[in-house]
Amino acid sequence: LNQTAAKSGDKDTYLMNQRLLAFMSIATYMTISDAIQKGMWDVARYYNQIYTVIDPTNPDHDYFSACFAARNKQDDSTFIYLDEAIKLGFVDFNRAEKDSNFLALKNTAAFSKIISKMKKEAK
Repeated sequence: LNQTAAKSGDKDTYLMNQRLLAFMSIATYMTISDAIQKGMWDVARYYNQIYTVIDPTNPDHDYFSACFAARNKQDDSTFIYLDEAIKLGFVDFNRAEKDSNFLALKNTAAFSKIISKMKKEAK
């Protein structure tokens, strides 16, 4: 969609597509957040898959995936997703530290390492 408009040289179409993708990204984020607040984890996971396609460079979809993995006690996957989120620019260590999904992991060396990495990247 974006590349076609960019290649055709149609700047207006390209910009319209960028705005549409940005809207879809925020709408999907809000849907996921709402589903999580309501405990609708399957719905949240489904929309997170869409979010990953719509906005592949946004770190929040990896953060959400880490939350899902943590809830399922998949510690290795949790840390892999958190690390991927950091690589994409996620540095909100306060959010991660307060997130109840990570409660069982808070006192682990691996979680401390992830938080330290976020703090380092935030500088």
